[in-house]
Amino acid sequence: MRLDVDPAIRTKWQALLDSLAELARVPAALIMHVQDPHIEVYGSSRSDGNPYSVGDREEWQGSGLYCEWVIKNRRELLVSNAVDEPDWADNPDIKLGMVAYLGFPICQPGGEVFGTLCILDSQANSFSPLIERVMLNYREMLEAHLLLLDQRRRLMRTLQGILPICSVCKKIRDEENNWHHLEDYLVQHTAAELSHGLCPVCLEQFMPDLT
Repeated sequence: MRLDVDPAIRTKWQALLDSLAELARVPAALIMHVQDPHIEVYGSSRSDGNPYSVGDREEWQGSGLYCEWVIKNRRELLVSNAVDEPDWADNPDIKLGMVAYLGFPICQPGGEVFGTLCILDSQANSFSPLIERVMLNYREMLEAHLLLLDQRRRLMRTLQGILPICSVCKKIRDEENNWHHLEDYLVQHTAAELSHGLCPVCLEQFMPDLT
């Protein structure tokens, strides 16, 4: 299923990819998204020499793509020069001139792999430890955004349906049939931060000297 990311977050992702490509001095920084049976370019840096466009897609199982390995193994992959490595000599990205690769898996809140964050170079490149750390930090940002989107979807699904609430204690029942205090439910299912105070009626009843 295709993930719909709101424009504000898409703008942040684009800025992230542009800055990553500039910092790493590579032609391409990408966010790839798995939509079985395809893998799609979900975000692409606006950098010189980048052969990838948003929307480019192909079947990923058995494709031999760098990202296929990252997704299946759920861990980092570094290929310094695919031409000199027999396991990668037939990689489809070589046809686009991309011989070096560094990529990390991006996971959704439930643990399912969303896709990858990766950079590619047209020349041999082992990439520096600094670039690896930056990419790990960027991946954390992407996964935090995915968590926020998941929370929004859950809230909207809840608000569009029937929300079971106890008529006495006002606890709310979740999808797993567990009961929560209203405040706890809002904290767990939304990105809101709660601020406590008194409404005018309670203020007059409990603190009349202040009214």
